Amino acid sequence: LSSEPNLGVWKVSARAGDTATEVDVRVEEYVLPKYEVKVELAKPWFLVDEPIAGHVTATYSFGKAVRGELQVKASRYVGVWEEFAAFTSPIDGEGEFQLQAAGFVAGVPEAGGLGNVTLEVTVVEPATGYQEKTTEMATVASTPVNVQVIPESPVFKPALPFSLLVVTETPDGQPLEAAVTVDVTYQDENYSQVGQERRQVETKRGTAVVALTPPAGAVTLSVSAVSGDAYAFKEVAAGYSPSGNFIHVEQLEPVLLKIGDRASFRVSSTSEARHFYYEVVARDRVVFTGSSDSPEISFDVTPAMAPSAKLLAYQVLPTREVAADFIPFDVEGVYPHQVTAVFNAGEVRPGDQVQVDVRTEGPARVGLVAVDRSVFILAENRLNLQQVFAELERLYMQPQAELHEAEPLPGPIVMPGARETFQDTGLLVLSDKRVPKGKQLERPFLEFQRGFGGDVIPMAAVAGGPAAEDAPAAPAKAQGLAEVQRIRQFFPETWIWEHVTSDDQGRVSLLVQAPDSITTWDLRAVAVSPEKGLGVAEASLRVFQPFFLQADLPYSAIRGEEFPVKVALYNYRETPQELLVEL
Repeated sequence: LSSEPNLGVWKVSARAGDTATEVDVRVEEYVLPKYEVKVELAKPWFLVDEPIAGHVTATYSFGKAVRGELQVKASRYVGVWEEFAAFTSPIDGEGEFQLQAAGFVAGVPEAGGLGNVTLEVTVVEPATGYQEKTTEMATVASTPVNVQVIPESPVFKPALPFSLLVVTETPDGQPLEAAVTVDVTYQDENYSQVGQERRQVETKRGTAVVALTPPAGAVTLSVSAVSGDAYAFKEVAAGYSPSGNFIHVEQLEPVLLKIGDRASFRVSSTSEARHFYYEVVARDRVVFTGSSDSPEISFDVTPAMAPSAKLLAYQVLPTREVAADFIPFDVEGVYPHQVTAVFNAGEVRPGDQVQVDVRTEGPARVGLVAVDRSVFILAENRLNLQQVFAELERLYMQPQAELHEAEPLPGPIVMPGARETFQDTGLLVLSDKRVPKGKQLERPFLEFQRGFGGDVIPMAAVAGGPAAEDAPAAPAKAQGLAEVQRIRQFFPETWIWEHVTSDDQGRVSLLVQAPDSITTWDLRAVAVSPEKGLGVAEASLRVFQPFFLQADLPYSAIRGEEFPVKVALYNYRETPQELLVEL
């Protein structure tokens, strides 16, 4: 960007062949933070009658601890946001805080009935009055256990195996072992009960699998899971086939796939035909296709399938009807190109010569960028603030009711057919075979049932050019004071922005001069080669001296305007220093 770009949202587009992508970048005025404030709660969730405690760290971008004052304000949502607790204490790089229990908050359906408390944490540098703040959200729960029921597929196939995953976890999503009672009820299209069963399961590491085989005439499957005061409910509709023939796909080990692994799946069918066709769809493209006379399907996972893909399996019956099913699966992406980047020193003084050594696998084009860590602190603070605001808006800016005596009538039962299965995979169907559409069943009038999930928890800058040459030293102004050896005046925010090419052995080095900023520089090297593909490496360098000063200037000023200039002196020597400061 130019030194004076238009402010607002810029759109960056990239195109390669028929593939295009774009990203929005916001350009706006900013001031880099001097230090970073981080909050670590004693636990991610608290009961309504439990004190809220946490640990705060404040660190300058050059790695030293911040001495100042810690301020914490806590607010809860009770229809409106109200502050209910505050805390103040000195801090020397780190400090603890404890606030009174929330007592009560309003739970909302979007948060699963849980409530939230916002913590505004501020660290003030007393010598300059400078302050940095961050915002943290803490979950408030009425029970220490949450229960979820996750079906393996959005629809089940009558007379074929179907599995449910029962999950027990703490309010912050950590696995928790618990005993769960699972009740399953099946209904046909006349809403008559055609089956019922109860399972007692013990979750291990927070999960348990319940294997079912729905009866042939079932169109809905209702599951309720209870563990103590925690409750979960899920209803699943059956798929639709005019002839009553279905196939079902399930994933075998390994569940978490990596590039190069052998993926295995099993196909079950209610018909006698045993020939299946299958396709793997990733990023709206078919990346692999095949057929099998065996119920076992396996293939090698390729980079084109990362980070997620879908396996579609279908079968053409003797009646020319098509039966289909699909299952999504995740692929863990890896960088195939091994790259390393290191500085020849971990810490240097401003203006020192520094060498960056990069190693790649054979010749490669390498992009190098080194950015002041304060830029990342600013980005993290803004992202954290945006996430908090977005979450608050999602949970609380829509009209909410805190007590629900009844729920609206549920909609019709949607039974997807083979055509919807192809469409959900992202494929268009053009065939002379019978690819049935789904159908809907209207529900009969049912009496209202209590609640639909809500709850009230009861009381309880632009990169600089080349480094500037050393300016002449200023003369001493007082008897006995040492002369200034070097005036720091090169303060970029992006230090290195280079493209280099490694040799046949994969080696390339870059000699640069350290800027005058007292900070930590974060380096990233991105290498690309036709043979090895993409690789990324990171390194960091600390630029520091034990005594320095820093002037806090306003972002901008009008000609003729008077404005304050604060100068902070930092002495990390072992002995006190006698100073003369001139502006």
